[in-house]
Amino acid sequence: MNVAILDQDGVIIDVNDRWLQFAAENGGSGLPAIGVNYLDVCRRAARSWPEAQAVLDGMLAVSRGEIPRFQLSYRCDSPTEPRWFTMTVVPLSPGPGLIVAHQNNTEAHQTAENFSTLLHSVRAIIWRAEVPGFRTTFASQQTAEILGFPAEAWSREPDLWQRHIHPDDREWVTAFSSKAVQECRNHAFEYRMLTADGRTVWLRNIVSVIAPNGVATEVMGVSVDITDRKRAEEARDEFARALWNAQDNERAFIARELHDDLGQSIAMLALKLSGLRQPHEPPARRQQIDAVIELADKLAVDLRRISHGLHPSSLDLLGLGSAIRQLCDDVSARQSIAVACELHNVPSALDRGVAICLYRVVQECLRNVLKHSHATHARVHVSCAGGEIRLQFADDGIGFDRETARRTRGLGLASMEERLRLAGGKLVIASARGNGTQIDATIPCTC
Repeated sequence: MNVAILDQDGVIIDVNDRWLQFAAENGGSGLPAIGVNYLDVCRRAARSWPEAQAVLDGMLAVSRGEIPRFQLSYRCDSPTEPRWFTMTVVPLSPGPGLIVAHQNNTEAHQTAENFSTLLHSVRAIIWRAEVPGFRTTFASQQTAEILGFPAEAWSREPDLWQRHIHPDDREWVTAFSSKAVQECRNHAFEYRMLTADGRTVWLRNIVSVIAPNGVATEVMGVSVDITDRKRAEEARDEFARALWNAQDNERAFIARELHDDLGQSIAMLALKLSGLRQPHEPPARRQQIDAVIELADKLAVDLRRISHGLHPSSLDLLGLGSAIRQLCDDVSARQSIAVACELHNVPSALDRGVAICLYRVVQECLRNVLKHSHATHARVHVSCAGGEIRLQFADDGIGFDRETARRTRGLGLASMEERLRLAGGKLVIASARGNGTQIDATIPCTC
């Protein structure tokens, strides 16, 4: 800081070393020297530098005791770089006179400018709020562009934030934020806000809790506009759902063709082969005909199994519970594993997408058991309560390492997770080498 002491007339009577150094660095023209009347310097400078008049008026006001302090930020470039300074004038004590100080704030000014540029290049709102109550005390200017509310509206209307949270998100956002504040825990979440003109905007809130002495008094954070990302995700999910639906519809079509067309043809073939038997048929010929009939019967059974695997007719005719029970019974009958099936309050009239999703998850679980687990027992439990349908699967097999499975994209995990996510559900998998596997899948529904 460059410091000078002025007498009651404004004459410089002393300066610090930094004042002298600054003058020398600027060729002797940077700051007036001892013995020079600083007020006269300002009067002359006012002819070409408008701020000099403000400096003169401020110094005289401090000298007369009208104000306790005068301060002014100004720009004063060197031949090689832009510079910003802050000038401070206070009374000299004891005795008449003034203390004048100039501080170089170039670095702080440039940092502030860089921050401002960064802030305005990102669609994000900087804000502060008091807790409890989440009374907004500050919001950056980006709020006008993103939400349509001027920055001053947030402090003028303390409940503006809560009132404009999307109605479907308001309850959980308020509860989640309140709990995090009570725990003095920094947190982040994504939610929807309603703009001034009624549009829906997605924001990601990154929140820091200010808690001196362990008691939260304030929150501050950044709200990033992620609307474009959310719209892209929604479009991606809609496309994925369309692909799943197209696949399921194609499977159902092929299953019907196999069952109704090829299945009937094979049944007719077996019937006609039976008609070829004659009362006095030679034993060798009878054995040949019986072998062909047996082969046709086996082909019909395999065809029904393939058709059922593609799309069980019982899923459409009798509902999810019956289809899952039949699937478990078929696996138990054909394979060396006992599959127990338990159903509780499973509605027969269930959303087709939810029903197909859960059926495919059970199908994938049983396929993995037969292929990988070496289990002897498995259990499928499906129940509906509390606004969600829940599928629980467990086996006594060798288990697997979940991280390895995720990296290799094996065991159908990706397929199960994606199906459930698109249906609005979630999947929890618990498994370890030698401890079997437990899978818990839930989807919101009306039970």
